[in-house]
Amino acid sequence: MMNVKNIKYCYEMLLSQTTDGKIVKMSKISLIKLFSRLISIPTSLIIAGLLALSCAGPSTQVRELENVSALKVTPPETFKVLTYNVWHGLHVGPFWVELTESPETQKARFLLQVNQMAKAAPDIILLQEVNLLPTMADEYVEALRKFGLEYSEIHQVDACGLRLSKNLAIIPDLNNGMVILAKKKYRLNRIKSLKTLGSFGICRSTWGFQLQELRYALISEITWPGSETKYLVANVHKHSSFDNSIKFLKQVKKMTGGEQSTLYSQISKPFKNSKRKRKRGLRLLMEELKRLRKSGGYAGILVGGDFNFDSYSREYKKALKLGLLDTHEMAIRDGELYTWDPAGNDLIVEDVETIIPQLFGKAVSKASSTAQAAILSAYQEDMLRPKRIDYIFVDSFLPNAHLRQELFGLAIDQYGLPASDHYGVLNIYSPNQIGVE
Repeated sequence: MMNVKNIKYCYEMLLSQTTDGKIVKMSKISLIKLFSRLISIPTSLIIAGLLALSCAGPSTQVRELENVSALKVTPPETFKVLTYNVWHGLHVGPFWVELTESPETQKARFLLQVNQMAKAAPDIILLQEVNLLPTMADEYVEALRKFGLEYSEIHQVDACGLRLSKNLAIIPDLNNGMVILAKKKYRLNRIKSLKTLGSFGICRSTWGFQLQELRYALISEITWPGSETKYLVANVHKHSSFDNSIKFLKQVKKMTGGEQSTLYSQISKPFKNSKRKRKRGLRLLMEELKRLRKSGGYAGILVGGDFNFDSYSREYKKALKLGLLDTHEMAIRDGELYTWDPAGNDLIVEDVETIIPQLFGKAVSKASSTAQAAILSAYQEDMLRPKRIDYIFVDSFLPNAHLRQELFGLAIDQYGLPASDHYGVLNIYSPNQIGVE
């Protein structure tokens, strides 16, 4: 039974969370009554449940082979890293989220993904849009085990709605997030989840509350087999609204009379706000990774994921300025490796991709009819352009190894559909071969 001291401690833990180094306090009204009103459960039960969850702390998410540190391991001849947005299969509306595919279709996509993963057998796998967590993280581990591949996993939910437990939530189909899988010999260890967007709310493995967009970076460490050399590995999924290129904004500027015009300011504002959010998230992430590297003596950094910006964007330039190297530019590869390709990937529905966002459409409506048509045409053309938006960035990570990069997830099912609306990026390092041919 909990005594008064324990209850006070748990309540304080529940009402506090760290965001960008600041402690944010939530009142009883903003949490207890919020849950009570939204899901019509007596306040007393809400309090009891949340106190229990707070005291329990984060669930143990790393599942490692017993005595893995005692295993005799040798350095690998090849080292493979995969980042892959597996697509949650959800329709995200302004007020609700729901599944858009049947359980049978979802299962078929999952199996197509796993078959390709098993064939490639990456040492490290960074997944985004894994839903529902934590169940699906375990599903990937178990499915790959059937191919003789043993992985440890950690995960971080970044879209949870209002959830009290694994089986009790306002939006039952939503508990979406990121997963890192690593072969056992790399001794995957969770370092932290860094919130990079959103000041109010928190998503844990089986509970959380979210009243605005949240984004995290899932930060881990791996140990190189046969040594004690450690690397930082981070998985990210960046803000994904108003994602257009510098070229498009330059076109809008020309059509609306230049930088100083009121119309250009109104049209470009939502795009610039989105870019600002992503750049700020990058800065927070790199500040933390550099701090961790210095304090922990890590040999290097690898950051992969769905960044939701292309290589012509200001956010991409910001990533390079912060010290990250794009492995696409370092590797042997067959041409440009577009991970978002509306023309080639039939899971990307053109009607959805070309829809005009309400805020953008409202601003454009103030232009002349000729300018409106030109701006909307340029917007749709830019949205349908193939892009690289999924990356593996590094800093001092196997810098002298031979590196090849490939697209992942190109296999299709009986209907001609791939397993996700994104293609993944697969890096294949050969540590015993120096440089790039």
